[in-house]
Amino acid sequence: ASGPSITITQADYQSYLQQSAAVDSVMAVAPGEVMTEYQMLEGLLIPSADNIGTALARWDAGSTAAFVVKMNAMAKRLGMTSTHYTDPSGLDPRTVSNTRDQIKLAQLLEKNPTLSQIVSYPQATLPVAGVVYNVDYDLGSNGIAGIKTGSTPSGGSFVFYSRANIQNQSTGIFGAVLFQQSGQPLITALDVAKALAKAAPSQVRYFKVLSAGGLVGTINPPGGAPINVYATKSVYAFGWSGLSESIAVTPTLKTHSVASGAKVAEITVKVGEQVFKEPAVVNSPVVKASLKWRLTRL
Repeated sequence: ASGPSITITQADYQSYLQQSAAVDSVMAVAPGEVMTEYQMLEGLLIPSADNIGTALARWDAGSTAAFVVKMNAMAKRLGMTSTHYTDPSGLDPRTVSNTRDQIKLAQLLEKNPTLSQIVSYPQATLPVAGVVYNVDYDLGSNGIAGIKTGSTPSGGSFVFYSRANIQNQSTGIFGAVLFQQSGQPLITALDVAKALAKAAPSQVRYFKVLSAGGLVGTINPPGGAPINVYATKSVYAFGWSGLSESIAVTPTLKTHSVASGAKVAEITVKVGEQVFKEPAVVNSPVVKASLKWRLTRL
């Protein structure tokens, strides 16, 4: 869907003129120009137009100040604890973040099919601006399929997503290169990101964390012999040296007797930020203790 239609106001046009005079990254607009929300997002994400960010902020929240309040509330909900926004475009030096928070935001963007599609476009055609080109010159190199560049007084930055094949398993790699100052800062950030996207797959492996049929626990029923609890499925994950791993078993048995093969627990496997949940079952029946056994132990 293209979303609602948005009309460029006189205030939006004045912002374009002011930001253009300040040599910011902008896209040509005209008063009364009508674009869909989708086209506005193309202008924001493909040529990285600061003035479109300002226009969208006014349209969504009534003012840039009100939109910044919404941005910070969203950052808090997402757990972006090192991020604080003071403007929609990120040009204000008081707007701060770090690589971890930016990758968290990038992962959320890639889950949105509309935004993921837009950032992968090499170009777009818009009503007044005409053909605009993606500032992400890494598109298509080393599997890079987006996401967003940034040029500020703090330096050149690039938060990226690349597609990779690791041990015949397709996966995605997220990375963030922030505040590069050397050479042409944005080009430097793009070059560093391209090198990271090329090197990262060789550092990642796909491995088995939990084996189907593996023993994960034991039930000691009153009056009976111990009964083993097993995993029903193998769990595989992507990982690299130094990444934390954990396996926890949570009992779910609520009755005194169950049949062989019944679920009695849940296994939670964590590898870094990857979380897997699988059932655990018994390999023989759990039988309620006999009346004689219970009476002799009063």
